Amino acid sequence: KNGVGGYGGKSNWAKDRDEKITQLYRLMPPAVKAPWDAKQFELRMTDLPCANIDEFQEWLQFYSNKAELPAEMLRFIDPTIVESKDVQVSGRTEADIVRYLLNYAMAERAYDEMSKNC
Repeated sequence: KNGVGGYGGKSNWAKDRDEKITQLYRLMPPAVKAPWDAKQFELRMTDLPCANIDEFQEWLQFYSNKAELPAEMLRFIDPTIVESKDVQVSGRTEADIVRYLLNYAMAERAYDEMSKNC
């Protein structure tokens, strides 16, 4: 709750993270634009322009310490994909995805930034 809204719509997963006003922030409803609260979590899903695991790995590497970017543009340190599987979900509607996210969040209600911050 109030995560990306509290950061002015800046997300490491958005290409325009370093813009003054991001597309994500412009599209966010006012109700989620609130101060950061480290005791709460937010549910967020980002659709990246990657068609497969190789493209995703390239995307991570582009913004990592393995790339030739200035330090202020880096987003990830030594990104590693531990495991990847083909999607096994049959329900892919917006409502289905929201239900999956809520089930994940409600399985463990306590929030800890170090262990539940992906």
